[in-house]
Amino acid sequence: MYSNFKRIRFLLIIVMLVFLGVSLYLVYFQLFEAKALNAHSANSRNYLDEGNIIRGKIYDQSGELLASNLDEGDKKRISEYPYSLAHIIGYDSKEHGKSGIESTYNAQLLGLSEDDLLGAMKDFMGKKGTGNDLYLTLNAQLQSYIFSLLESHKGAVAVMDPVSGKVLSLVSSPSFNTNEVDLNWQNLIEREDGVLLGRGAQGLYTPGSIIKLLTATALLESGLSLDYYDEGVERIGTSEIYNFEGAVEGEISLEEALVYSTNTYFANKALLVGPQKLKEVAQRFYFNASYPFELHHESSYIDYEEGMEDVDLAASGYGQGKTLVTPLHMAMMISGVSQNGNMMQPYIVKEIRSPSGTKLLETKDKLLSEMTSPSIGRQMRQMLIKVVEDNGYNYLQGLEIGGKTGTAENPSGKDHAWYISFAKGTSKELALAIVLEEEGISGGRVAAPIAQLIYEKAMQLGLID
Repeated sequence: MYSNFKRIRFLLIIVMLVFLGVSLYLVYFQLFEAKALNAHSANSRNYLDEGNIIRGKIYDQSGELLASNLDEGDKKRISEYPYSLAHIIGYDSKEHGKSGIESTYNAQLLGLSEDDLLGAMKDFMGKKGTGNDLYLTLNAQLQSYIFSLLESHKGAVAVMDPVSGKVLSLVSSPSFNTNEVDLNWQNLIEREDGVLLGRGAQGLYTPGSIIKLLTATALLESGLSLDYYDEGVERIGTSEIYNFEGAVEGEISLEEALVYSTNTYFANKALLVGPQKLKEVAQRFYFNASYPFELHHESSYIDYEEGMEDVDLAASGYGQGKTLVTPLHMAMMISGVSQNGNMMQPYIVKEIRSPSGTKLLETKDKLLSEMTSPSIGRQMRQMLIKVVEDNGYNYLQGLEIGGKTGTAENPSGKDHAWYISFAKGTSKELALAIVLEEEGISGGRVAAPIAQLIYEKAMQLGLID
């Protein structure tokens, strides 16, 4: 009898432990993983919920409608800008999942993101309705215009408000029609031009001369001499580094080296500054690091390690070698320079509102990194204004513009063309990064003119004055 009682007690303890384990497991997921599971585009519950929920709308910064259901009784999702916003809004397909904002904010658009008791009760009772609306920082008219400029190119453009970190445009070309993803899916995945890749945040490119901003900052911080005598070649062991188009500049300063984009200068100075200092500055520039952003994005990479070969260190100093960057990150970098060293955290979702218009979330501006001291930041800013003035990249009256071009060697084809720039008007500022793949000509000849057209359009739209 006593033996039976012990066995029963043992079994009860086992059952209670199992029950406790399951309870803790469920509590953990409810408290820590519920939002992620709700938002996941592969969650089949979302498709069941979508049968009863009118998915929320997506608007741009001015309130222009960007995406909505075809009508309240039809669950087909329609984008008003199916090509220019394809890599931002993304697609919403029962067959192929979701991408872009449609994926990242899936739970919010379905109104399933509540993790409080009221939200749980609503789900339990089966009460359904309309999802929440998103208001983006994007300007749809600017986005559409930039896309038209890139239609004959492969590449990307990122435009930011450098004061706040708001992303005003993020264009990727080539693109696709998000309203016809199911119809064209097989063709999209078989294409060889990477049409599904959001080049603005995911594309990784050799930067070329735009990386000289990092080398210049490290040089200024090091206190080393800024002077250099350029003979047109910098010899490192058995390797030789030349300037673009074989230029020979003679005695030059840092500012002149930026104006002329002198490769030999920055190769030499990178060796003098050394990998430790360059790595320290690169970390503040947010290389080899992830940063918060609502869309899937890659991290820019630069290799500065003790013991690295001199020729590799020299190459990284002027933007070649193993360095890879994204257009969005380069827009962040030039934004930071425009703000005397303060790099803001980028964001693309401004607000989330309930169906009744109640503001549920508002993104606040946030400082991401102090790239350098304010005094060195001001020096860098002024030197980039000089670069634009001396190279004739600004023909717009009333704007103070700084920038740097880049022509990046491409091991698999023709050179990529870069231009990063900032512009300041009376009360508003913009910053941008442009990369054009395999153009085979310099960034100053093909990318800088596009930047001027973008600034001109931004002035017409009142985004800069």
